Amino acid sequence: MVRLEETLTHFDIYLGDACNLKCVHCACWINESAPRFDPDVLEARLFEAVGYAVENCPKLDKVMLIGGEPFIHEGMVRFLEKQRLDVMITVYTNFVWPNPDVVLPDNVYFLSSMDAPAQDIYGQLRRTKDFRYSQEIMRERSSKLLHIDTTVSKGNLLHMDAIFDITRTYPCTHWFLPIDPRMMRYEDRMKNGGTPTPTELSNTLRTAARTKSLMLDDDDLRVVEDFYRRRGAELTPEGFERTNDFDTFRGIYLSGVNKFKNETFDYRKDMAEQKITLPGTGQHRCAAIRRYMEISFTADGQFVPMVHCPELWDILATQRGPGLPSFKALMDWEYEARGRSGCQTFCGRTQFLGIDEYEDTFRHIAVEPA
Repeated sequence: MVRLEETLTHFDIYLGDACNLKCVHCACWINESAPRFDPDVLEARLFEAVGYAVENCPKLDKVMLIGGEPFIHEGMVRFLEKQRLDVMITVYTNFVWPNPDVVLPDNVYFLSSMDAPAQDIYGQLRRTKDFRYSQEIMRERSSKLLHIDTTVSKGNLLHMDAIFDITRTYPCTHWFLPIDPRMMRYEDRMKNGGTPTPTELSNTLRTAARTKSLMLDDDDLRVVEDFYRRRGAELTPEGFERTNDFDTFRGIYLSGVNKFKNETFDYRKDMAEQKITLPGTGQHRCAAIRRYMEISFTADGQFVPMVHCPELWDILATQRGPGLPSFKALMDWEYEARGRSGCQTFCGRTQFLGIDEYEDTFRHIAVEPA
């Protein structure tokens, strides 16, 4: 069996849920036990993991650091400042940085999300007063900005044009994605078997209620379709397509409906009897399991494999692997675990077939009447 080192192209490093915003559709900020790593330990672990991947993975295309908000971790900032590794490093950030003046090497790029065109909407959806500050940093770093996502909900549906206008002169793509009910699922799990603190439970209940009021319906999809009809053909300053299209947006929405419609909470029960057909991967073992890997860390800095393949979830009975003392030990674990899967199931990580295949897959999601 081929080792993952020989095929890995996309390597994500998850730095935990700690975040400095309170986004209404996200549970990260609610977690009071989200790890805040010792800066020296985190810096060393990042050098070990990314250095190993650069040295031993000849097809490696990029590394992405994600959270929560990665820039609140001092050890990550130190790693970025000091490294001169021969690979693109991207950071998914909200641009609310503790230190806006950090100097970063040329191989560091950014992805971000932006759900509001002004502080009043930002305050409703992100629930802080950081809109202007985040926009100043985004503008200053725009030459390194690769991509923006906007989560579309009833809270910003009528502001899509204004949000899109903000990135018009930036050299980045800008996708619009439908809000999904993961916050409602989080609430359901906290109430049924979870062990939240009183504050976590209070924040969960309040946030889930707000999320439920923001979910899209069929009338909202027609508003989104009109936006794409008017602006879907716009190009970046470099001549690339700026955004996804309505068929992709609708496909992502239907994929989410299919994923969540049979949960115990009330979400699109009107579609519960409709069959939503997701395409297969078209091969015995999907490309994602050979190309994509995500890891995280324990609070004391051990390496933890994150398991995304639905088939491996069932085989391993977990969405995380064990804590391991070295990155080499983690890669050995990955070699054994991935050899058990022949998964042909479409899932969120199928996107690592490539962006064209990713969009085409969502465009071909079908709905059959009950």
